[in-house]
Amino acid sequence: TSSAPRMPERYVTSHPVLAGMLAGACEICITYPFEYSKVQCQLLSRVPIAPPSPALSPSSLSSSSSSNKPPVVQSRRPSTLISVIRDTVRRQGPLALYEGLSPWLVFSIPRAAIKFSTYEALLHRSNAYLDSTELVPP
Repeated sequence: TSSAPRMPERYVTSHPVLAGMLAGACEICITYPFEYSKVQCQLLSRVPIAPPSPALSPSSLSSSSSSNKPPVVQSRRPSTLISVIRDTVRRQGPLALYEGLSPWLVFSIPRAAIKFSTYEALLHRSNAYLDSTELVPP
C-alpha cells in the first residue's frame, strides 16, 4: 500500500486562522514601505517640474515688487524606490514609511487568515481522503 507523502505532525498548526492573521500582518508590515515608495514615485512622476524662471534671477528679485507672482522653485524629484525611502526617512523619520498602513492591515489580515485556514483545511481533507482510500496501481 503506497500513501501520499505527508507533512510531519510537528508542522501542523492547531490554529490556522491565527497563523494566517499573523502571517498577513507580517507580510504587509515588511512590504508596505516599498508599496508606499512605489506610490510616491508614481505621484511624483505626474508632477511637472517647472523650468528655471527669470523670477529667480537677482535682478528680477529686486524689481519683483510690481509682480504678484511667487517665484517658481525647481525641485529635485527622487527617481528610484530606494531614493524615495531615503528621502522620506531623512525628512520625516522612519515611521513616515508606514503612513496609511492601517487600511492595508484591515484588508490583508482577514484575507490571509481565510487563505491560510482554507489551505490547511483542504490539505487535511485531502490527506484524510488519501489515507482512507487504497491506491491500486494500473
